[in-house]
Amino acid sequence: GTCLERTSDFVTVNVEICTGIDARTGASWNLQPNPSNGDFTLISSITNDRVVVDVLEMGGRLAHSEQLSVIQGQAYTMHLAGQLVPGVYLLRFSTTGTSTTRRMVVQ
Repeated sequence: GTCLERTSDFVTVNVEICTGIDARTGASWNLQPNPSNGDFTLISSITNDRVVVDVLEMGGRLAHSEQLSVIQGQAYTMHLAGQLVPGVYLLRFSTTGTSTTRRMVVQ
């Protein structure tokens, strides 16, 4: 409860409270197994939407891209064993207006 004045220089901070944010921004993705051999299963909290799944190398090069029609809780298996060299990849999930990224390790 007590404020202490430590300096005579002040900074003004403006905070805006936004409304109307798309509820899908909190979509979560379950990725199993991780690490994997390149074959993995995705499960999403998104309900009935089209999703583009991009597999990116750490340098940003696109290694694989696939479009899925997802249903909440349904498992989708991607078979990329033998197509991805061992390393760390980023999985980018893009829907209308949202994008989520997860890290995946291929052994």
